[in-house]
Amino acid sequence: DRSPDDYDVDAPDEHFTVAVRGGEIAGFGHVVLDAGEVHAVYVHPDHAGHGVGSALLAELEGYARGQGCGALSLQSSLNAVGFYERAGYEQVDEGESPGGLAVVEMRKELG
Repeated sequence: DRSPDDYDVDAPDEHFTVAVRGGEIAGFGHVVLDAGEVHAVYVHPDHAGHGVGSALLAELEGYARGQGCGALSLQSSLNAVGFYERAGYEQVDEGESPGGLAVVEMRKELG
């Protein structure tokens, strides 16, 4: 048996957040401050369409802004580009993830 303390990692430049909806984990987010990058915004399909992703992204941005981060970048899957554009991100470039998937590089000034 393992406890949550077994997974405690000292990562001062990283911030993780979890969304809970209806008593269930609905999604999570991860930002790396020193790189100014959003590494993950994931919403479980059962909770999609209820604002969970928007809430996670807003929390990550607020945290990064509070830590002095002026902008955030991310690699979006093709199907998530519209989500990030609605949140104020702009397309910067197109590329490929380490796993070979097509991605869109995006950026947002946090002002």
